[in-house]
Amino acid sequence: MGIARVAVNAGHARICVFRGYLMEYPDVNAPMPETTNSKLADAMGEGDSAAGPGRRDPTVHAARHAIEILRCISQSQPEIGVSDIARRIGLHKSSVSRLVATLQAQRVVERNPHTDRVSLAPGLIAIAAPLINHMGISQASRQRMAQLAEESAETVNLSIWDGREAISIDQTVGPNAITHYAAPGQNNPAHCTASGKVLLAFASEADRSAVLRAPLTRYTERTITEPAVLQRELARVRETGLALNRAEFSEDAGAVAAIVRNVNGQATIALTITVPMYRFSKARERKLLELVGHAARDISGQIGAMTAAGIARRQP
Repeated sequence: MGIARVAVNAGHARICVFRGYLMEYPDVNAPMPETTNSKLADAMGEGDSAAGPGRRDPTVHAARHAIEILRCISQSQPEIGVSDIARRIGLHKSSVSRLVATLQAQRVVERNPHTDRVSLAPGLIAIAAPLINHMGISQASRQRMAQLAEESAETVNLSIWDGREAISIDQTVGPNAITHYAAPGQNNPAHCTASGKVLLAFASEADRSAVLRAPLTRYTERTITEPAVLQRELARVRETGLALNRAEFSEDAGAVAAIVRNVNGQATIALTITVPMYRFSKARERKLLELVGHAARDISGQIGAMTAAGIARRQP
């Protein structure tokens, strides 16, 4: 995974991430590698029919048009057609279609299969995860996550569903010297992680069908790769609101997860405790499932209370 720089409990300023675990590292003064999504830029820049003479960098204009498309969608309730977008931002429909297809591939917009209209997608949350850490869901959950990390002595994560996978949006690192680390915005496969399974179990039928139809990639010997087996697992998760991963995604890590419900009772968030397998006995598994279930219910209540308070403040 490379080297990360984060603050760790006792003031250690530098660590390395090995297979998803934080470990103290003696010297990480070398600059972090920079990455860019060149494929996104290339795809967004191709075929922009609005580009004309004198426009020196079509990729810059394509990026601006993509932002205009996102703003246009965000101002529409709840969906908008490609033709309407093209008319509002002054681009050819074919250019908008290409940009929308690229944004859809990056999971920041989605198309309604019945109407072909476009709406924003949860993948935007992965991009905005650092901001979300200081807002909304995280405000309602952070104190309880810290308490859970202390109770369990393990790292606690909060994730949301993006239609295919779970996306980590917040994290409280556990107190142990060796602990799990998942940066906000990290994707977790639906079929072999605790957060993915608990969110998939409560996802729409269309999302579940799409995951079950796609190849279930094997990551370890314990990964579920048979759709029928996964369906049975998801049925159990729906009954209990709890999911389990014992070295299904990584040989070194296990996890338990519980569903968090919003003010409308919708199952939209996963609360996860991740633990190294050498600390994940059956007795500890039972205890962690109990802890994460209680904490998820508490956070559900806190989200509801914050939402109700916000509505009350907005009322005249």
